[in-house]
Amino acid sequence: MVLHMTRVRAALFIFFCSLTACTTPPKSPQGPSQIISSNSVAVDSDVLFVTQLLNPSKASDEALLIAPFTDDSVYLLNHRGETLHRWQTGYRNHHAKLGPDGLLYGLYRHPKMNLRRVAGLIAVHSPEGKQLWSYEDPLLHHTLEPLPNGHVLALKYKPLPAEQIQGIIKKSTSPAVCDEIAEITPDGKIPWSLTLTDLIRVDQKYQGIADPDVLPSLKLSSYCRTNSIRYYEKTVFSDKPAVLISIRHLSLVLLIEKDSKKILWSSEGLPLLGQHDARIYSEDVLLFNNNAASTPEMNIARPSEVLSIDLKTKKIKKIFGQKDVMLQDWRSAYMSGASRAANGNTMISIAEHSQVWELTPDGEMVFKLHLISPKFYYELGSGFFTAETYPMSFLKERKLLP
Repeated sequence: MVLHMTRVRAALFIFFCSLTACTTPPKSPQGPSQIISSNSVAVDSDVLFVTQLLNPSKASDEALLIAPFTDDSVYLLNHRGETLHRWQTGYRNHHAKLGPDGLLYGLYRHPKMNLRRVAGLIAVHSPEGKQLWSYEDPLLHHTLEPLPNGHVLALKYKPLPAEQIQGIIKKSTSPAVCDEIAEITPDGKIPWSLTLTDLIRVDQKYQGIADPDVLPSLKLSSYCRTNSIRYYEKTVFSDKPAVLISIRHLSLVLLIEKDSKKILWSSEGLPLLGQHDARIYSEDVLLFNNNAASTPEMNIARPSEVLSIDLKTKKIKKIFGQKDVMLQDWRSAYMSGASRAANGNTMISIAEHSQVWELTPDGEMVFKLHLISPKFYYELGSGFFTAETYPMSFLKERKLLP
């Protein structure tokens, strides 16, 4: 292993590394680990990425975009842990994505706000690191989605009228909020928006799932808690644009036609519990099913899993779980996600352990990344929200690679 570090904190990095990711990795069914690398990414960075390339011949050629919570930079990494590109935004990260235009669209903790579970600031940066535009709102949360027209879809908490929630969140001592999806332009206008209570029936069916006083810094309770949003130009149901959202507190995934605001598909009836990061690949929905409810009395101690669901039949076609990767902790009660590489492999973010795994279709682990930060162990429950993945061809076309 080669360590490239130049700061005093290197000793602390090595200490954490010795306790966690730099131990001898488990053997792959195809043989022992071939490459283990560690990269401190920059002399002014508070994070360390440790990667294990267990089977290079089966690993994908995808790059990972990671926005560590404790850092003010967003990193684009390859499977060797090398930094392909770095945006030093100066903001504390929440989540970030690359847009179709190759710009970095980030959701950040507003520097003048100290609020739990909300972000407050959207900023867009060029590949050279120049901030192009920004948007502020104290109720922005979780994530965002860049659009082909240069706009952004964002998630915002929106207060619920008292008559809508009476008797639903019985344990709450605070006003309740659900979610609004807002399309935001570079000049701060909102040409399109959707409030989820216009689609979701608020009734006793979901009683107890919403956790009380979940936003103590805002003195609000979150009824919906949408945690992911993805935009698609067309789907198997329509040639018109649609958005796919994951609603954690309702254990629900919805595909919504953007223009008509009609529900095209719902996961209702499927065994989801507190899921995150739903994405569409052809005719399937891929998601990380945390198997974790929002209240202690509903929580269950069973491993999380990654599900591939047929959109047309609603049948679960594939499950990655504890049985696929033995001796690995699949439990992540919050955040996390999954994406599918061009070669058919599945990239899985285990947020509770700040790791990314790459599994082949038959469950072989061929790559593993572990993010280590001294601050992580004392300040936060995770190192990042979820990793985004991009083909090298896309990055070359957008001039993000040297």
